Amino acid sequence: MRSLLTAQAGVTFAVVLTTLSLGWHGLVADLRGSLSAQSTTCVPPEVVEQPGTATGMWATPSLAIVLQSRSPSRLVLSPEDCALLHSTPPVVRIAAWDTTTPEAGWFRFPVLPQAWRPQVVPDSQLAR
Repeated sequence: MRSLLTAQAGVTFAVVLTTLSLGWHGLVADLRGSLSAQSTTCVPPEVVEQPGTATGMWATPSLAIVLQSRSPSRLVLSPEDCALLHSTPPVVRIAAWDTTTPEAGWFRFPVLPQAWRPQVVPDSQLAR
């Protein structure tokens, strides 16, 4: 009797683990597809996150970077964090507690060439 219960518990565990793994695989595939469909370096979180799932949380920007290997071409960033990426010097804020420069660390983050960066015009030079 005990060996039958042990076998049933093992089969149940395997079914649950397989189901969860297939769900995770689908979420990761959707994230990859959403990232590759974007034409800009900065992808707003709302575009790729799926609320109520594992990709609808704070770790999605990090997962997006890891899925793209060492040289990611797309970063999941809020508009404010995207502005930091295009600032001088450029700053990459993956999370509120994780700020780095594109040159630091193992990842090679995309940075726009200086000529392509948006130019900041002082208020005194704006036409009124």
